[in-house]
Amino acid sequence: MVNTVEELRAEKIGVVKGTSWAQAAIDAGVPATSMEPFVDRYAVFSAMRAGKVTATVMSLSDFTLATRKDPGLQAGVFIGPAGMAGFAVRKNEPGLLAALNAYLDNLRKGPSWNRLVIKYFGEQALSVLGRARK
Repeated sequence: MVNTVEELRAEKIGVVKGTSWAQAAIDAGVPATSMEPFVDRYAVFSAMRAGKVTATVMSLSDFTLATRKDPGLQAGVFIGPAGMAGFAVRKNEPGLLAALNAYLDNLRKGPSWNRLVIKYFGEQALSVLGRARK
C-alpha cells in the first residue's frame, strides 16, 4: 500500500488522460515519467492486474465503487483537495432547495445514511471515508 506522497511519487502510476485524477497526480509531484496514460479507468485496472502500473489516482467515490468489483484494491495516501458530489436545483425553486437540504441534513443524522453508503459503495466505504476525513 502507498502510505505517503513520497511513496506515490516512486510508483508507476496509471492515470486516465485529461482527468482531474491525472492532474491531482501532477499536483502531488508525481513525475511525468512515472505516469502512464490510459483512455479510461477500466484500462488502468487491467494494467494494474497485468503489473504494467503499480498504482492509480482516483476519487474516493470511484474507489469505493471499484472495490465492489475488485476487492483487492487498497486505498493509499489521500491527495488533492476534498471534493463533494452535489445535486442541481433550478434557481427559481428555492423551496425545493430548502426541502432537499433539510432532507439530506436529517438523513445524515440517522442510521439510514450509513446503510445507503454501504449499499451503494460497499462495506469498506465507511472505513475509507473515515480515513479521508482525518
